[in-house]
Amino acid sequence: MSLDLPKMRVMTEDDLSMVLKWRNDATVRLNMLSTSPITMESHVSWFHRNSADLEQKLLIFEIEKQPLGFVGVYKTGEANTSSWGFYKAPGAPKGIGNELCNAALSYIFCDFQKDKIVATVLKNNFVSLGLHKKLGFEKCVIGDSQVCLIDRVLLSLNKIKWKNRKRM
Repeated sequence: MSLDLPKMRVMTEDDLSMVLKWRNDATVRLNMLSTSPITMESHVSWFHRNSADLEQKLLIFEIEKQPLGFVGVYKTGEANTSSWGFYKAPGAPKGIGNELCNAALSYIFCDFQKDKIVATVLKNNFVSLGLHKKLGFEKCVIGDSQVCLIDRVLLSLNKIKWKNRKRM
C-alpha cells in the first residue's frame, strides 16, 4: 500500500465550514492580522469573491486525503507576484507547517507560475518568522532600507532562490 504525498487542492464550497472553524479557533486567530471571529456570511462572501478571481487561489493542504491546513494566495498588483497567508488545522501534528509551506510553495511557483511570493507576519509571531526564514524568505527591501512596519515584518521569496534552496 502506498501513502499519498502531501498535496494542495483548490478549496471548494464543501470546505467552507471546516475552514471557518479553523480560522475562528482562538489559537489561529491569535496570529492573524485580523483577530476578530468571522461570521459564516462574511466567510462565504470572502470565498466567492476570491474564488472568482483567477489571480488568487484558496487551497487546502492534505496528506492521505486528510485536510490539515489552509493557504490563501492573493494578487499584489505586482506582475507575477502573490502574497500568501496560511494556517494549519488546530490539532494538526507538530511540524506539519513546514510540509504545508513546502507543498504550497511548489504549487505557487510550479503550478500557479508565480515568480515571487510575499508575506506579512506579525513581529511577535516567532514561529512563523522562523518558518519563513527556514524556507528562504528575506525581509523586503526598498532602495537601501528594509521595509519596517510597527507590528509587522514584510518578507519575500523569489522562484530562483526557492529552486536553488530545493537543490541543496
